[in-house]
Amino acid sequence: ALYPSPNRAGDPITSEGNFFASGTSTNVRDEVDTRVDWARNDTHTIAGRVSFAPRSGTEPAALLGNNIEGAAIARNPRLHGTFSNTFVPNDKWVINVLVGSGYWREETIPRSFGVHDASSIGLDPQLFQASVLPAFGVFGYSDIGNPGNNQIRSFPRTTSSFQANATRQMGEHSLRFGFWWESNLVNNVDRHGGGGAARGTVSDSPIPRRSTMISRENEVSDLRNL
Repeated sequence: ALYPSPNRAGDPITSEGNFFASGTSTNVRDEVDTRVDWARNDTHTIAGRVSFAPRSGTEPAALLGNNIEGAAIARNPRLHGTFSNTFVPNDKWVINVLVGSGYWREETIPRSFGVHDASSIGLDPQLFQASVLPAFGVFGYSDIGNPGNNQIRSFPRTTSSFQANATRQMGEHSLRFGFWWESNLVNNVDRHGGGGAARGTVSDSPIPRRSTMISRENEVSDLRNL
């Protein structure tokens, strides 16, 4: 069964409101930052920095215990590094060269990934791009998944930059000039898990025998086969 069993008495007629759960969402960020500065001599200094965050995202509360919630898990790993050379050949010149690159992947994964797929509701998984539970709703009942955002998303982004700058001191004035180059690469990948809606109910009785309220709108669930 996908829906959880009732955990409290609901409406005596419709059984509405017979399930309640609360939880806490978690913001996760693991990050390592390191920097090295080296004065090679009086005219040459080197600096390097690397920042790495393998996990940076949000995990919504698991209220139903069966990975059918609509809120997806967000994971946004990132890596950034810079390397800088500064030269001071004399008291009139300062030259700096900097190279940097960064990678960030924006990623959302439905909770059902790896737990449920289309076969959980009797459909052929080969019909769908993503191995997740297709999102669907039955009129008058709670939705399963998020029909508006039921896909595995992976949006990698890479930015690389090269900069060269020079300053020439001329008495009380200074002349500055430089060069800047940047490359930005974006690749958006969506693997959809499908979704839909049905009208009517799945019941042979006007009063639900097994119903579960599992949504913010206090809807009634009567999908006894789920």
